[in-house]
Amino acid sequence: MDETYKRFLAKGRIDLEALESRVNNIEYKLNSKGPLLLAGHAESKLKALYKACESLGIEGLNLSKAIKAENQPIKQLMDAITIN
Repeated sequence: MDETYKRFLAKGRIDLEALESRVNNIEYKLNSKGPLLLAGHAESKLKALYKACESLGIEGLNLSKAIKAENQPIKQLMDAITIN
């Protein structure tokens, strides 16, 4: 059962790091004022950032649901039975 938890934690850590990297990227783009303020490009840039934020939220929600499903007692029991 320890190996199952280690794999689950490693995968979760990798997924969280990927989400954090995307959040940092979006945050950097929001903080950089130069290209965003150019006339005519601001609306398209903001729409692209909004879409990126939306997809990031959806991915975070999906990750949360996956973690919740993996932590259910019946799932843990079935994993323990199949591994042993």
